[in-house]
Amino acid sequence: MTDMTSTPITLSELVAEGFAPTIDDLAARLDGSVFLDDLGRRCIARDVARQLFTERAEQQAAQAAKAAQFRSELAAMGNPAQDRVRAIQARQDRLRREGRWSDELTAAENLIAADGADDPIDRATRNIDEMRAAERAGLVGTGATFPRFKRPGEQ
Repeated sequence: MTDMTSTPITLSELVAEGFAPTIDDLAARLDGSVFLDDLGRRCIARDVARQLFTERAEQQAAQAAKAAQFRSELAAMGNPAQDRVRAIQARQDRLRREGRWSDELTAAENLIAADGADDPIDRATRNIDEMRAAERAGLVGTGATFPRFKRPGEQ
């Protein structure tokens, strides 16, 4: 019976375990630790192999912790679109309970009619239109003035 603590580990076994794509790649990585066994196979000592497994386990644990941290931060951020939908649904439910909902109108029309508020996108569009009208009227602007270029023959 052979002593399992002194049995060398072949590089082919470690490649099969996924430590490198090829035996040559692993041999280059473990340059000083590689030797040939009695059959001529490239091997390393068990303690070197044990260190490879330990390092891989530590890397996997670190990656798992990092992924868990990322998932936790992502969950803490919430989902703004989903939160917006829930808020709209809650508002629709409240309007139905209060009897201020009409099945003859669309959901958007019901929400606008309920309290005169409209969608933020509509408000932003209206604000942009008002700003552009004020700019055209000369009431607001960027603060930059540009000279008026005269056409040839213009006084």
